[in-house]
Amino acid sequence: RPDLAYPDVPAGWPLFARLCVELFGWSPLALRIPGLLVAAAIPFAVWFLAEPLVGRRQALWAALLACALPPLAVSGTIFYPEAALQLLLALMLGAAVRAIAADRLLWWLVTGVCGGLGLFVHYRYGLVGLGVLLFSLLTRDGRSLWRRRGFWLAGVLAALGLAPALLYNAREDWPAIGFHAVGRQVWDLNPEGLLLHLGEQLMLCTPVFFIALAAAAVVAWRRWREGDARAGLLLWTAGAVFLLYTAVAPFYRTRLPHWPLPPFMKNHGNYIVSLGALCRWLGEQATELGVEIYPGFAASEVLYDEKGAVVGVATGDMGVGRDGEPKDSFVRGMELRGKYT
Repeated sequence: RPDLAYPDVPAGWPLFARLCVELFGWSPLALRIPGLLVAAAIPFAVWFLAEPLVGRRQALWAALLACALPPLAVSGTIFYPEAALQLLLALMLGAAVRAIAADRLLWWLVTGVCGGLGLFVHYRYGLVGLGVLLFSLLTRDGRSLWRRRGFWLAGVLAALGLAPALLYNAREDWPAIGFHAVGRQVWDLNPEGLLLHLGEQLMLCTPVFFIALAAAAVVAWRRWREGDARAGLLLWTAGAVFLLYTAVAPFYRTRLPHWPLPPFMKNHGNYIVSLGALCRWLGEQATELGVEIYPGFAASEVLYDEKGAVVGVATGDMGVGRDGEPKDSFVRGMELRGKYT
């Protein structure tokens, strides 16, 4: 049922899934196609972010390269909020760099709306907010933003996106913290996990893109030191996300920290089995206990006694033609009654 939030995610992405099902019916494509469309919009958002910083021509190259970056290219292949988070992040930062340069209320409004939607979609978007907050508190360029009314407006709008999750967690004794930081995260110290983490990032992005992203961070640092506050905002936002994952990497020796990965991909310590063999083994165990199993027969009707209790099932009729009429081979279904059904 719909709620303000859930232990693993806020309400935004589940509500989007429900909207897709209500509009297009329950089917894999009803969810997969909207998810792919969200992911397909990411290169346009990258262009929107890059254009005021490097010009239209270089922004076009940035959008084209985004299509080839593996983590972005595959983000829409499953219906998971990664694509929406990446899209909203690029749109928010694109509006923010324009707002910093021109101080127009419209761009602050877009910044706040995208930030609020991001916080409404997933808890880890809070890392983006953490980066913006640190930039605004710890740097001279950031502290100057507090004198702008638009910056306050953007903050209020972003907080509205987080408000439902805060209310839910306060009401339920903070299950999100228990789920993400305690229940799912492994805190055994393994220093070699840091090297593994960096190697995984290198392979996920490919070495070429990893080096290019590192070079971009150096360029952003230089531009920020030269007085470009927009480059500083990008640097602090990206740094908050990357450095947190790097900080927890020594506690996760065998794989990435769980936050970037879907919950159903966390199967450490489980077994791989054949479902057919498992069912046959379960059938043997049940038969030895006296349970009667009728494979190949579908129950078409539930049988009730005079008190309304379930007493058995009736199998479907056999020998029925396509028109629904009995054929010469017609056999009436059987009633199977038992103490437990």
